[in-house]
Amino acid sequence: MTTRNVIVLAAACVIGTGIVSVDVAGSTPLLSSSVNPSDFKVELLIDRCTGAAQCVLVCPRDVLVMNGHIRKVEIVRPANCILCGACIVQCPEDALRFRFDDGRVVEPATIRRTRLNLLGKRTVTVPD
Repeated sequence: MTTRNVIVLAAACVIGTGIVSVDVAGSTPLLSSSVNPSDFKVELLIDRCTGAAQCVLVCPRDVLVMNGHIRKVEIVRPANCILCGACIVQCPEDALRFRFDDGRVVEPATIRRTRLNLLGKRTVTVPD
């Protein structure tokens, strides 16, 4: 293998790694996006929360906790949220959603189309 081939191979590896990491960033709970800065946050609709706490179980960053005194979930560490959407998908009552800084809302049905529901059935009817 010549020096030129080694340089080309090394460059291809570096470029390939960059492409894969840009593609993966923001698509998993453990790797938040650095390419697309977020201007939205997870929002809890307390009146819809029944305290099922499935969202607490799936949150990879411990953003949510169950308040046993009022049997409701609370957002206690919003800065830790990586916006993976796992909590939104798992909530059986659609009590969580994303809200942009300008007031726009991303409803749970939109998130659910692109994420997996791992824990079970929903109690809220969701139109297809």
